[in-house]
Amino acid sequence: MTERQGGLSVVIPALVRSGGDQELLERAIRSARRLGPDRITVVDDASPTPIRVDGVDSIVRFETNRGPSAARNAGIDTCEGTDVVVLDADDEAVEVGMRRAVALLREQGAAMCAVGRILVQGDSEKRRDLTLENPPVVPAEVVLRRPEYFGGNVLLLGQRAVEAGLRFDESLRYFEDTDICLRASGLPGGLVYSADVALRLTVHEMEAGAENLSAPKWFANRVEPFARLSAKHADTHRAALAHLAHLVLKQGVRSGASRESLRAHMRTMRAHGLSVPIKWRVRAMLATRTS
Repeated sequence: MTERQGGLSVVIPALVRSGGDQELLERAIRSARRLGPDRITVVDDASPTPIRVDGVDSIVRFETNRGPSAARNAGIDTCEGTDVVVLDADDEAVEVGMRRAVALLREQGAAMCAVGRILVQGDSEKRRDLTLENPPVVPAEVVLRRPEYFGGNVLLLGQRAVEAGLRFDESLRYFEDTDICLRASGLPGGLVYSADVALRLTVHEMEAGAENLSAPKWFANRVEPFARLSAKHADTHRAALAHLAHLVLKQGVRSGASRESLRAHMRTMRAHGLSVPIKWRVRAMLATRTS
C-alpha cells in the first residue's frame, strides 16, 4: 500500500493540580517535540491555575472540568489535515517507536494504530503491549482484525478518520478508549498494531482511598459505563466485550466490591449474551460487602 503523506499533530489533555503535574506535562511536551510535529496543542481541563507552558502552538482551556474525552476532542478539532498523536500529560512518547507507528499507520492507510508501551512506577519498568492475559503472537507490523487484542492502547488517529469525524465519546468517563477502538475497527483501513515501544506510561503511587485497581471504588465506578459500552457494541463486538467484561469482573471480585455492584455487572453481561464463568459467579455470591 502506498504511504499516505501528511502532517502530524500532538494533542495533550492536562489537569495540573501540583508542581509535580506541571513537571510531567513539560516532560510530555518535550517528548512530543522530538517527533517534529506540525502542531502541539495542550488542552487545559480546568486546572485550578491556568496552564502556562512553552514549546506548544496553542493552549485550549476549559473553565469547568469536562473529562478526558472532551479534552482530547477539543485538541483533535485543532488538528486539520494531519494524523494525530493523543498523549496524556503524565506520559512520554518514545521517539523511535512512535515514528515507526506513524509510518505503519500511513503505509496501511489505517484509521487508528495501537503501540507497544512500558508502564513506569517509581524505579521499575514493565513492558505491556496487549490487553489479553495471554496475547497472541503477532508480527511487529500487522493489521489486526480483532480489536479485543489491544483495547485502549490506541493513541494514533489517521487523518482521514479525523476528518470523517471520529472522536471520543464524551458521555463515557471510563472505557472511552475501548469505545473509539471498536468504532475505528469498522472504518476503512481499520486498526494496525506496531509492537515497537512508543509510549512510557506513568503509574502513580495511590493515596489512601484513591481509585486504584485494588479498591472497590474502581469497580463500582465502571459498572454503569460498561453497561453503556455493551449496549453500543454487543451486536458487532461481542468477543471484545466478553474479554473486557471478564477482566473487570475478576478485578471487582478481587478488590472486594459489593455484592450489588458485582451482580449489576453480571446482569449486564447476561443481558448482552456474555457468559459469566461459574468460578466468578460463586465468588461474587460469597462477597461480604453489601454496599
